[in-house]
Amino acid sequence: MEYSLYKTVAAKYRITMTKAELKYTKNKEFKVPYKTQKGTKYAVLYNEGFRRVKYALGSYADIIPEYEQMNKPKELFFRYKANVCEMCGAYVPAVKVYQVKSMSDLDVNTEWGAIMNKKKRKTLVVCGDCYDRIHK
Repeated sequence: MEYSLYKTVAAKYRITMTKAELKYTKNKEFKVPYKTQKGTKYAVLYNEGFRRVKYALGSYADIIPEYEQMNKPKELFFRYKANVCEMCGAYVPAVKVYQVKSMSDLDVNTEWGAIMNKKKRKTLVVCGDCYDRIHK
């Protein structure tokens, strides 16, 4: 962390790391000056090591988050697995997904466009017959 600090300050002031260390280290404290309305002040960034914090993140640091929350399936997954046509409501063993590139491509005067616009979705899970009707 100490050398990372030197490198960061050196990159900021466009000098070498050694020059940054020599220039800003006084009495074993790494201080960087900054100006205020009352005059120049110094920010002490490093003082012979950093205090060790035993539990920096608390006791919950090693708790593994719920796997289901991290990899939660999208809504489309459940709509597809339901095997229900969203146009005619029929249960079919194999459904197809009709998708448009953007919502502005929808023709809201058609049955399928009105359904997609109402759901505010670019996808529509339909049976084979309804899929063919959309493409006509």
